Amino acid sequence: TGLKVKNAVKRRGAKLITIEALEPAIGSTSNIVNLAQLHLGVKPTAYAVAVLGLLKAVFDQQMVDPALQSNARSYVNDMTARLEALSWDAIQAQTGLASDMFTQAVQMFAKVEKVVILVGPGVLRSVGGFGTTMNLLDLLLVTGKLT
Repeated sequence: TGLKVKNAVKRRGAKLITIEALEPAIGSTSNIVNLAQLHLGVKPTAYAVAVLGLLKAVFDQQMVDPALQSNARSYVNDMTARLEALSWDAIQAQTGLASDMFTQAVQMFAKVEKVVILVGPGVLRSVGGFGTTMNLLDLLLVTGKLT
């Protein structure tokens, strides 16, 4: 998987966003986080909240795909209501990241054709990992990257 991500970033022009506890390393360490155009450094217990922060930023910045808004109005309304109930203070308390980091991420995300989002290891095996994965798919869907 690492080689495929590196190939997508280096040769195919994809932008990489990482949500990971690791910080970019300087030196000879091969660390995929070093390739990221944007790195959200959070603890493993905050991965799910970081993904919700990305979703909230998409809705707050009114970056929801217009086709999705017209074709799936009830879905968009439900997502809007759920994300409005989530405060930026709560997101920052759990992730340590301010709302502008998430806004910066989704603005970059929306501009590019190809994007890779990597979330730290263990997400699928963690409690709530399925939900986090579904929220990543929602992120792709609401931004028009998954049609």
